[in-house]
Amino acid sequence: MLILIVQLRYLNAMRLLLLFTIVPLSSAFIGWLTNYLAVKMLFHPRQPRGFGIFKIQGIFPKRQKALARKLGDLVADNILNKEDLKQEILYNPSVDEEIKKMLESYLDNFLRNKLLKFIPMAAMFVTDTLIETVKQNFFEDWETRKDEIKNLLADKFLGDLDIKLLVRQKVEDFSSEKLEEVLFSILSKEFRFIENLGAVFGFFIGLVQAFAFSFF
Repeated sequence: MLILIVQLRYLNAMRLLLLFTIVPLSSAFIGWLTNYLAVKMLFHPRQPRGFGIFKIQGIFPKRQKALARKLGDLVADNILNKEDLKQEILYNPSVDEEIKKMLESYLDNFLRNKLLKFIPMAAMFVTDTLIETVKQNFFEDWETRKDEIKNLLADKFLGDLDIKLLVRQKVEDFSSEKLEEVLFSILSKEFRFIENLGAVFGFFIGLVQAFAFSFF
């Protein structure tokens, strides 16, 4: 009788051990697998797959055009628009400095080299002092008119620019592989967190189930 009681207690302990081990671990695996598949189904299958009357396709490949349209609206309306680009061109000190360097280099080359090819006799008059005087006067005039000139150029170059359409076309032209690569490069940690969170939730749900099974 005593041996039977010991055996029953041993079997009961083993049952509880298996219950509180297998159920939480299997639930954790199912939770992780479910979230893993959910993440994968954001991108796969890339082409529609038919299963009887049902068709399955990854969310991003299926909604790529809608995503492109929304991103175009978002960028043009809230992140970067023509006015932002214009302000960057007009009031960026580094742009001013680069333009001034290019103009100065062009003037110096023109006065010292190109002008003398057309008018060789000008070598008698084109001295370092004259060159510096010409550049000084040119840039004094440039400072008073640069904003007007840059504004005209900005309007000319940005006039036909459609940021919404540009972003939309770029995103639509992404291959499904490229889109997946870009999003995973940005959100890989978050995707892994979602997968691991499924395992954690699954484990605790398994524990609750184990307690419920053991109680009843």
